[in-house]
Amino acid sequence: MYQENIVLCGASAYEQKYYFNQDFNSLPESVKKELQIMCVLFTEEIGGILTLEFDEEGNLTFRTEALEADARYDEIGSALKIKNLQNEKRELLEALEMYYRVFFLGEDFQEGEAETAGQKPAEAVKDRQAETADQKQVKAEKDVQAEASDHRQAAAVKDERAYASGNAPEQKQNRGRRQDGEKA
Repeated sequence: MYQENIVLCGASAYEQKYYFNQDFNSLPESVKKELQIMCVLFTEEIGGILTLEFDEEGNLTFRTEALEADARYDEIGSALKIKNLQNEKRELLEALEMYYRVFFLGEDFQEGEAETAGQKPAEAVKDRQAETADQKQVKAEKDVQAEASDHRQAAAVKDERAYASGNAPEQKQNRGRRQDGEKA
């Protein structure tokens, strides 16, 4: 069992660098990328240094620190942002804790800890990423459908206005026939 906290990853606003512990290199690339984006965006917005660490029991904790002279660091914003990330990324963080407990602490994997019984921790992390990608695709498709519907509605309103003002294409055509008939 580990005696000290093990750093998973971290970012520094001072050095503008991101660190990822290579002991976790077996995690899916999408998870590594999501962690990197999360840490870098945090330090860009809040400042200071952010590290994600596993404690001796396998709990993933967010740790921040800042230089005393750093007027840009937002301590209150830091706490709020961490709570926000813990809520938004809850499934990912829980899957990472399970992964750490099984592969690093040697705990037995319990069925039901993963979203689907019988999954290994790494599979649970991958499945969570796939579900997130599927959810994004469904949302994008709904957005496209909503936009198309908005365009159809706008076109219908435009046609109604044109008809009401007598400028609809079929009205112009009929007017042209009447004028031709009156001349004859």
